[in-house]
Amino acid sequence: RLALLLATAAEIPIPKVPGRATLRLPAIVAGDTVFRDLQLDVRPAGNGWTVEKAVGLLPGRTQVEASGRLALVGTPSFQGNLLIASTQPSGLATWIAGRVDPAIRGLSSAGFSASVNLAPELQRFENLELAIGAEPLKGRIERESPIGQAASLSIDLSGDGLDLDAARAIAALVVGEDAEQRLLAERVATRLKVGALRAFGVTAEDVEAIATYEAGQLSIERFNLGSVAGSAIRVTGTLRDTLASPAGEAEISFVSDDPGPFLALLRKRLPASALIDRLAQSAQWYPQTVMKGRLQVTEAGAVTFGLTGRVNQTALAVTAEADAISAFLAGGKRSVDIRLENDEAQVLLGQAGFDPLPWTTGEGGVLTLTVNAAGEGNADAMVRFAGPATTLDATAQLTAFDTPGMLDGGWDVSLDSQDIGPYLMALGLSLPDAATGLPVKGETQFSLADNQLAIERMTGTIGGQTLEAEGQVNLTGSVPSIAGTVSIDQLDLDWLAATMIGPLTDPASGALSEAALGPASLPFDLDLGLTVKQFWPGAAEAMTDVSGKLRNKAGELSFDEIAGDWLGGKAKGRFSVANTDGNGFLQARLDLENGDVLRTVNALRIGRGMTEADTPAGRMDVTLVAEGAGKTPAELIGTASGSGEARFSSLTLDRLHLDIMPALIAEADALGTEISEDKVRDITERLIGDGRTELEGLVLPFALSDGMLRIQAASHQTDAAKLDGALRLDLRAAVLDGEIGVALNAGES
Repeated sequence: RLALLLATAAEIPIPKVPGRATLRLPAIVAGDTVFRDLQLDVRPAGNGWTVEKAVGLLPGRTQVEASGRLALVGTPSFQGNLLIASTQPSGLATWIAGRVDPAIRGLSSAGFSASVNLAPELQRFENLELAIGAEPLKGRIERESPIGQAASLSIDLSGDGLDLDAARAIAALVVGEDAEQRLLAERVATRLKVGALRAFGVTAEDVEAIATYEAGQLSIERFNLGSVAGSAIRVTGTLRDTLASPAGEAEISFVSDDPGPFLALLRKRLPASALIDRLAQSAQWYPQTVMKGRLQVTEAGAVTFGLTGRVNQTALAVTAEADAISAFLAGGKRSVDIRLENDEAQVLLGQAGFDPLPWTTGEGGVLTLTVNAAGEGNADAMVRFAGPATTLDATAQLTAFDTPGMLDGGWDVSLDSQDIGPYLMALGLSLPDAATGLPVKGETQFSLADNQLAIERMTGTIGGQTLEAEGQVNLTGSVPSIAGTVSIDQLDLDWLAATMIGPLTDPASGALSEAALGPASLPFDLDLGLTVKQFWPGAAEAMTDVSGKLRNKAGELSFDEIAGDWLGGKAKGRFSVANTDGNGFLQARLDLENGDVLRTVNALRIGRGMTEADTPAGRMDVTLVAEGAGKTPAELIGTASGSGEARFSSLTLDRLHLDIMPALIAEADALGTEISEDKVRDITERLIGDGRTELEGLVLPFALSDGMLRIQAASHQTDAAKLDGALRLDLRAAVLDGEIGVALNAGES
């Protein structure tokens, strides 16, 4: 189009005498183009014209104003001042290039003013003010293309903002339709400094770039992005053979107080990546990031990348290698080594993709990850954490590494910790007594696929207890759901209750706690077949060889179908405790069959620091049903109510001799006239306390309320006497009192 304008102007004869020409035309047709509202004030000047004023309206509502020296004979050229302003850039693009770049369609205006020198071999724009949209740029642009030599382009621009896509499209209009190809094939020197740079749908602030391109090599002396979604990026490096297989080196620095918005931007703009998704989800653990990296691409396309820095006080080191850069984005053969070191392991948990609570572990360590990916989702992974008191080693054969299920595969994990409690609490699993020390050592093999975790084998020790388990974990619900079988050495009923309502007793006094119920500490559902060598129910001795079903769902923990050996007999029962928004509920049932009475009594005596006794002795069946409610452990347990019954097939009692009537009568007769009530009472008490009695078929109903176990109005008939009495056991104070009445059967004596 410029050639068309010059050719049209060259057809106008140049007078050989001095003078001035003034032309005012509403329109003029040149080829297929109409130029409107022409105003020309020119003077002949040898091989051209001195343009005092030239004004016209080009296609695209483009106003053109020019003044200067126009040469038309020989090599056409123009030197002077030029202003071009278009209010319809798409129309101007159609006229110049025959097509409209999509970036130009979004512009409402475009134009520039400059002191220019325009010729076939030189286009120079000095004192340039370039408006692409609403934000002007100032500086200079010069392009030289001597015949037979490579073209060169120098750009020096600064301003408030720049739309790079639109600028590229406008540049193509200025220097020709094949500008992009020539720019990549010739010499280019660029300096750009703008307040905001918009490109590919992303805005960068405080941008400064200095770069050159020559002989197939792009050299970036400086490319500083002061803020991309709040993060600062600096790049230097070289790139060679950009039209064939790119090769080169780059050094990159990244500084951000909060990389979260930047990671969210990557997640939105880049192809789907499971790694970027996880980084974006854990962005809160990456504040105060300062990193430097080096990228190298060989002539064969192989890529190596190294990164060092600090992230949230974590020392970070990354190395990565691949046969092609596409392997990192689209999946392919590659290897990655990551090393993280922090004085607080809770931070490492967050950076590794967990969501820990603000609970410090008090232990630092080094976390390393090595991944060797073979492509098609297959990869070998090794994870290790090493701290002063805790070590974890894991190896995996991953099967879906380049998908959202990047951890799917088979895993072997070993853990050895002197105290795993702080880690559990940081992960939201605040088990009772975890803060006082919980050593763990064990191994597990599991497989993960489609959010289903299958535990093939788990063995180890927790708190000195042996543990074996297998089962499945369903991760698709709102909370994980665990089903399977578990075998452990010991379990305490108080400990189970504390997982749902918090500590049961006051640590200072030992009494039931008056504090509000704590939150439930099991953030998952349970359905486990449980076997326990020793189960402590909170009274007498431990049950042994216990089996049952341990379930947790919707804030209720239950131990159902309990069966085991206890107090010389067989015990069955059920226990459940629930915590709903701080309101506790408790239910329990216990059935003891053929229990040993003497063993039971001695277990209770030893628990109170007393010596063993020889009686009472016998066998018994016991049934107890209880329930409670409250907002504190003291209310929930201390005010529990219930009822039950103790049935004795036989019961032998020392110091209770009932068959004393013949001896009592004989001693009373011997008193003769000296008999008295006091003397008879003394004889009776001595005779009753001097021997034992065996009771059969004794049944004692009892009730539980307000922390007191009561037996009231109990009676039992024997051949020798009738017994009646009552008993009260204060469960809080551990005080027993009662009375027994004996009505001797006088018979026919």
